[in-house]
Amino acid sequence: MTAKVARVAGWFLVVAVVVLTLAPPGLRPGTGVEHHLEHLLAFALVGLMFGLGYPDRRLAVIVLGLTMIAVLEVLQLWVPGRHARVSDFLMNSVGVLLGVAVATLLRRMRTRRAS
Repeated sequence: MTAKVARVAGWFLVVAVVVLTLAPPGLRPGTGVEHHLEHLLAFALVGLMFGLGYPDRRLAVIVLGLTMIAVLEVLQLWVPGRHARVSDFLMNSVGVLLGVAVATLLRRMRTRRAS
């Protein structure tokens, strides 16, 4: 996957996460996955795409990702039927960190193979 494709995918995922996070609960699709695992996986995918898309900006990706997660949790206070939870913030944050870490490992493995 090229960095450009990963960036485009990452931004589409951000839009999806924002819409799904701020949509009323009845409009959210059910995945059947445990709530916290669902959060972890969703944000790990976001972190992975941004980690692959912006490989030289890992710290910025992490800081902006954690900031976005905090803002989304706070914004849920004004959405009827939604709740801001510390546990969601933590799982989302771990997801982003995990995704960026996997992207970093993949890049290093690819670099070693190329040398």
